[in-house]
Amino acid sequence: MELAIWIASIIGILALLGGLSAGSALGLHLLKPNWSRVRRIITAGSFAAMLPMSIAFAGFLFEGDIEDTSEFAIAFVALIATTIMLAILCLPAAWMITRHAEAKDGQAPLLGDSSEDPALIGADG
Repeated sequence: MELAIWIASIIGILALLGGLSAGSALGLHLLKPNWSRVRRIITAGSFAAMLPMSIAFAGFLFEGDIEDTSEFAIAFVALIATTIMLAILCLPAAWMITRHAEAKDGQAPLLGDSSEDPALIGADG
């Protein structure tokens, strides 16, 4: 029974992160349409990961034992690595929402401007 609770908690956390990432990607699509797609996706994923991790950072920095600097540094690097991993997990939701919103706006959702010739073909064709 305890394993089922852990699995449900992990699924809930991933769903919450996906929702935060998708919501912030949609907000950035509406508020910052002049930003590039990659910039909006990375910003949304980073924001969605940093928002819940800010509680861990605040608790660690305010209540952490700073006397032993080596253990403090290792724990701080572990928090940063966890935040980066969460940001990577948030990227697919932000990418899907951004792609869907661009398709609804009439923009090309995959490759951008298809009128450009690839660099290998050149002008002669």
